[in-house]
Amino acid sequence: MDEFDPNTVNTHYMQNVVDLSKSHDIVAAEDIYDARGTKLVAKGTRVSENLKERLIRFKLEKPLESSLNVEGGANSQMLIEEAQIVLDEVAPLSMLLKSGATKKSVLSTLKEVRFDRFNTLLLSMEKGGTGFRHAVLAALTSVTLGMRLNLDTTALHHLALAGLLHDAGELYINPEYRNPSRQLTPEEWKHIAAHPRIGQLVTEATQGIPRAVSIAIGEHHERPNGFGYPRQLTVENISKLGRILLMAELLCGIFPKNDQPMERSCLAIKVIPGEYPHDIVSLITSSAEAAPASFVDEEKQRELMECARRIEPRMNAALAHIETAPPGNENSALMKMVRERLLMLKRAMYSTGLYGCSELQSQDAEGIALEVDAVTYEIEWRLRELSRQITLNLASLAKEEQREYYRTLIACLT
Repeated sequence: MDEFDPNTVNTHYMQNVVDLSKSHDIVAAEDIYDARGTKLVAKGTRVSENLKERLIRFKLEKPLESSLNVEGGANSQMLIEEAQIVLDEVAPLSMLLKSGATKKSVLSTLKEVRFDRFNTLLLSMEKGGTGFRHAVLAALTSVTLGMRLNLDTTALHHLALAGLLHDAGELYINPEYRNPSRQLTPEEWKHIAAHPRIGQLVTEATQGIPRAVSIAIGEHHERPNGFGYPRQLTVENISKLGRILLMAELLCGIFPKNDQPMERSCLAIKVIPGEYPHDIVSLITSSAEAAPASFVDEEKQRELMECARRIEPRMNAALAHIETAPPGNENSALMKMVRERLLMLKRAMYSTGLYGCSELQSQDAEGIALEVDAVTYEIEWRLRELSRQITLNLASLAKEEQREYYRTLIACLT
């Protein structure tokens, strides 16, 4: 998404601003000029639908995000109040608080976050929904991990800001794609996958945000083994703050769950060896030792085992299609990558023992029900991600060849 231009007003972002203006007064904090120096909006002008139509037609002298003030928007007090609620309600986060990381020290770091125009506007947009809580949880988790790793004060402040702003790029994509109930096409997923890069570009263009923060935002969906997105970076190319933030992002998706979230986190980070930073994996594993166990009923056990049993033949069928592909295919490099990932996932299932699950009786399954559930979920989403990558790489093929891939390989993965 390198073509994204922060000085061109994004339609989706501008609509988010207009929507917020219905509950808050948003005004131009200064005169707004286009790239040629023509004044488009005078200082003090209130945001409206008409202003949206005027701005989206021009490339601006500087990003719009730093030229707007929101009155009565998000502020430090709101942040700390929400952070205290999250710390009290999200039990696994509290389990990470040890070895110098305390509620008081974490909150003290968040109190240092400076609410400039950009931060205030962005977090005010998130305040009305679940986005604000997710941002606060990401900041708390990132800072806690940073403290456990003995990072200095500056790095902790950067982590707090990166956690709060990590999903900034989502405000610049079609909101329909963010609907969790929507089944995204690969082309639609391409926009979702670009949001870390968009967030990085926007924050890089915003005065006052440290470059380390912008870089970490761009890396929060990468994976040290190169299987993340949007740039498939490997561990040596991911910043230290980025490694912490990507782990925090994973944990924030699991921590709010009621069913053994800490154990699920441990299973998720160990499914694929080397997929997550080993020093942070060790922190989480040690923090999970005191987590309480839970009961999984027999019906749920059967459902989980059946789901796990269906994965093996799908991966075997996909591998068979790759092996029988004609030599010299122009997508041979892509097929080699797909084969390597499928074999990696098979090894992961072998290492967890799930390849033998078809032999287990119901009464034997209870002890591993949580593991089956967590590992199956992790492998399923990797198979979906793999199918999306294949689809996006097939765009240059003839329609008939594309249909053959959909009928065979992609059908197995999805």
